[in-house]
Amino acid sequence: MGYSNIINVQNILAQSLTTGTNETPGGSTPGSLIEIGRVLKTNLVTEDIVDQYIQWADNQIDGVLGSIYNVPFCKRADFETKLLANIPIPDPYDPYATPEEQFIIIDKACSFNVGDEIVLIENGHEETHVIYESLGNGMYAVEDEIAYGFTTAARLLRVTFVYPITLISSRLAAANIYEKYFAAQTAPQQSDYGKIQKQLATNDLNNILNGRIVLRSEHKIGYRFVNSELKSKYHLPSSNIDGNTNLPDIV
Repeated sequence: MGYSNIINVQNILAQSLTTGTNETPGGSTPGSLIEIGRVLKTNLVTEDIVDQYIQWADNQIDGVLGSIYNVPFCKRADFETKLLANIPIPDPYDPYATPEEQFIIIDKACSFNVGDEIVLIENGHEETHVIYESLGNGMYAVEDEIAYGFTTAARLLRVTFVYPITLISSRLAAANIYEKYFAAQTAPQQSDYGKIQKQLATNDLNNILNGRIVLRSEHKIGYRFVNSELKSKYHLPSSNIDGNTNLPDIV
């Protein structure tokens, strides 16, 4: 998994590349209404394509920020809490038991967001899952089935890359997918959605390059032979008179 995941990209991707129906594959039974606009049109964009675009976005981030930070970036645990209710395992002999009955319930003091990666740990058993949906009141659904019956004694960690790396990766991947599979086919009715997402990602990269955003917990390598913590400005010099290190605007 890269700096972002498929759920992050789906939430940013334009509606034109998501499904507008609630039918399950085959059309025999209706699907969930909340899936409308959130699930990829798999006949256009498959999950392996999204993974490839995430990898390219991550490569771009590493190439730009590798001049001042050690890359690739590593995940960190930034929040820990406990479950307020046990997580049961669906009975394999119960034909009505489904993975959707498994919910993670925590205190509302620090809520999770859709796309967050969490780690459940108990009695030497560890599982990693991605938050798929927020159900309110501290209740969350995860993308995959939880295979172990965790109790309220379990540790619940949120692991993430330093902000705003995940957001930049998601925006770059979503913008490139949009430009590839939709925007190029809409002339003369052109949309600036992809350009706006790229520009927002570029703005965040420029803020990092110029020191307006500091990636906490990451090792800086600007001014390699001087203590970088003693420098208020650590971007690399350029040929411009004002020492501007900004990436070019998206046109």
